[in-house]
Amino acid sequence: MPDSQVRVAPLVRVGPAGRAAVTGSDLVAVEEPLQLEIVHGPATARARLNAGVVLRTPGRDEDLATGLLFAEGFIRGADAIDRFDIVAPGHLRISLQPGVTLDDRLARRVLVRSGACGLCGRDAIDDLAGLGAQAAPGGAPISSALIRSLPALLRERQQVFHETGGLHAAAFIDASGAVEAIAEDIGRHNAVDKLVGARLRAASGAASALVIVSGRAAFEIVHKAVMARVAVLASVGAPSSLAVETARAFNLTLIGFLRDDRFNIYSGFDRIV
Repeated sequence: MPDSQVRVAPLVRVGPAGRAAVTGSDLVAVEEPLQLEIVHGPATARARLNAGVVLRTPGRDEDLATGLLFAEGFIRGADAIDRFDIVAPGHLRISLQPGVTLDDRLARRVLVRSGACGLCGRDAIDDLAGLGAQAAPGGAPISSALIRSLPALLRERQQVFHETGGLHAAAFIDASGAVEAIAEDIGRHNAVDKLVGARLRAASGAASALVIVSGRAAFEIVHKAVMARVAVLASVGAPSSLAVETARAFNLTLIGFLRDDRFNIYSGFDRIV
């Protein structure tokens, strides 16, 4: 694994009462800020936009930036990006193709949102529709047996998680249950952006049957799944109310609490058989 994703941290291990504490060390997942800067506009009058700071695990920063800009409607595809430049450690400049200009709405848009962003439920769904999001595509039904197999498929491919226990993961799965791609990051939303960004940059037109994510499924995960045009989003944790409402609005099958051979379906019930 890349050295930039893990660090050694000194620690004291404390056992049950009566046992002496043991001094040692452990591997921990790296979390560092990434400043995103967007350059856009005509070649003769380029403009720069400070797009915010993302806390992420270093590695695949270009995939992360591509997936994030796509999910938030800044670009329609990776071909809108001219180049990436590392301005300084932790500062990534994304230059869009000459002539690609962000309108005032996008320039004012909050690029990195959270549960504290102040965006209400109906506004969030309308905002997503305004980015061109459409109802999830159809496709063959997915068996419940395949859904139950997903956590094990994800865990066995989480390389850095096995070393640190500190990273989330997201993976594209095809209709047969094969893992097409996986990404890890300290943030589950970052992992999805890296996953989607890598596919966009590879210019792959293939559509995966589903996405599985570790952790819970809050609104931003459903948002990214809808934009990525998958039909099923499965998570090992709980969904939020806004996640459920958004999934229903876009006919996305949303699965939560996927663990111990059990799971709950919150929307798009007919896709799972």
